[in-house]
Amino acid sequence: MRLPLGASVRRMVAEEFPAWQVESGPGQPPWSMRVQMAFAPDPKTDCAKQLQGAVGNLAIGGATVKTLSERDAKVSGRNARIVWAGATRDNITNVAGWLVVDNGEGIFVSLGVVTSMQNFADVESSLDASFATAAVVDPRELQAARAAQLDRGAAIVKSLTPERLKAIAAADTRPVMHRIWRRLPDGSEQEVGWVETSLGKGMRADAAIGGLTTQRDASNAEPGLLLKVAARTFSPDGVNRVETQARYWVAFDMGAEAWSVRSTQRGVGPDTHFSQLGIRGRRADGSPGRELIVSSQNEGVAEEPQNWELPPTAYLPQALAMSLAQVLPRGAEPAGEAIVYALDASALRLCQRPFAWRTAEDGSCTLQVRVNPDAPAYEERTDARGTRIDRMEPDGTHTTPSTTQEVQKRWNALGLDP
Repeated sequence: MRLPLGASVRRMVAEEFPAWQVESGPGQPPWSMRVQMAFAPDPKTDCAKQLQGAVGNLAIGGATVKTLSERDAKVSGRNARIVWAGATRDNITNVAGWLVVDNGEGIFVSLGVVTSMQNFADVESSLDASFATAAVVDPRELQAARAAQLDRGAAIVKSLTPERLKAIAAADTRPVMHRIWRRLPDGSEQEVGWVETSLGKGMRADAAIGGLTTQRDASNAEPGLLLKVAARTFSPDGVNRVETQARYWVAFDMGAEAWSVRSTQRGVGPDTHFSQLGIRGRRADGSPGRELIVSSQNEGVAEEPQNWELPPTAYLPQALAMSLAQVLPRGAEPAGEAIVYALDASALRLCQRPFAWRTAEDGSCTLQVRVNPDAPAYEERTDARGTRIDRMEPDGTHTTPSTTQEVQKRWNALGLDP
């Protein structure tokens, strides 16, 4: 199901059956939704009977219940029903809504929503649009599709040969400036920050912020592809800002990788600092390393290092995962879906990363990526050369090409120093 823009998804890992908690995002009417399986003791129960019980439960505790809207629907050819009801207690009305899909004898897929009466009209309209995109897939079909996407992901990773990565490193490596902004309801554009990146050749030592110029031994001097990132963002009131420096390196044969991230948040109080180091070294015989180790520090306090054994196939190193749109093979399939394994650095999870792409006749490409299977997708558009045109995050934030002069002019207009 396609969720409203900005919605966040969290999988409930402790549940016996798959369940997800969905929350509305910034700028959206406040609502919360739980997606899970529901079971009826009578296998002949239909959607209407299933929802009678759910609506009836709202009256527990003496609330006055009123059905606000209800209708039958179809989802993937299966019978479904949508009901919204209000429960009033002490002159306060809360609203509950459901989309229930018949998925077998006494088995249902249930999407339960909670919101307020004040926001009901906007929430109903927004989620009705999402419900219209809902689909139910047989788990066996889903498993087969995921296996095919993982095979395609493995083929893409294999296509990133040393020759391919060296060609990327030899291309124009000048830093590219991008402006970060979001569009406000009145159509105006609000500055959020800037990010400058460069992708070129570098040594493993260069993965450290500033480069380990005094430690260029054989392993630190190994050449590879180096992604440099510098970014600065600020809050709408201009009080708080976050400054980030990051370096991501991967050997040309993808047998080793390293990265470092350093971030400082500045505001009215003391500065706060965060840093992260990632490393995957080669084995003693020089063959590709299989263990990824990530360590983080928050305000100088080291967190417990995390380590993972790499999956046997389709693993994408962090430097390439961070620049997926730029390293995808050009001129391959015009459209498709694939899955690779990559690190979700924000959640420190090594997990499957689904993505889909479509290439236009002029060679431009649109890429949709979810950093983990439960996350909303961000969308990135590139031109025929792989240069980013726009990247739109789930919260509606855009990242588009700019210049240092334009960024400085926009920040100065806000009374800020970029």
